[in-house]
Amino acid sequence: LPTGMGLLGLGRFRQAVGVGVIIRRELHASRRTTLPVERANVPATTTAAPRPKFSLVLATVERVVEVDRLLSSLAAQTRTDFEVIVVDQNADERLRPALARHAARLAIRRVRAPRGLSRSRNAGLAMARGAIVAFPDDDCRYAPDTLARVAALLDAQPDADGVTGRVVAAAGERAPARFGRRAH
Repeated sequence: LPTGMGLLGLGRFRQAVGVGVIIRRELHASRRTTLPVERANVPATTTAAPRPKFSLVLATVERVVEVDRLLSSLAAQTRTDFEVIVVDQNADERLRPALARHAARLAIRRVRAPRGLSRSRNAGLAMARGAIVAFPDDDCRYAPDTLARVAALLDAQPDADGVTGRVVAAAGERAPARFGRRAH
């Protein structure tokens, strides 16, 4: 797989299909960049549970059905060493039933944050315990082997700091618009 341009200059990335953006939590010292983390009133987490391989930080607002579908796809993963941090930007409790449905099968932690994708991802990142952090969109779904393929790719290529991918629409669904060059 080809080496791509580093995301925000953080390091070397590999491309894979349908994974979004996934980064190693601890970058190689020679390429490490310190970024400020906004805490958004995140409570400290104390737990004796083993450290997961993956932390999936899911920032969401106004999408219950989509979040439920994503959580269902995560429950079907062949790897189970991951946590899901749901950063809820809703003013109400609309996500509570969907999260409760999946609580028995997934390690889910929920944090409230004001609206804003970057703010929410930073709040989730502050809580992440995994060696690898992923930022799935709230309307995506992972194939059952997505986390296994990412782990294998990163294990096989230790110089890679992360993985990015393209979006693939499910059968019968429209693919999102692509970013491209346009004349100004």
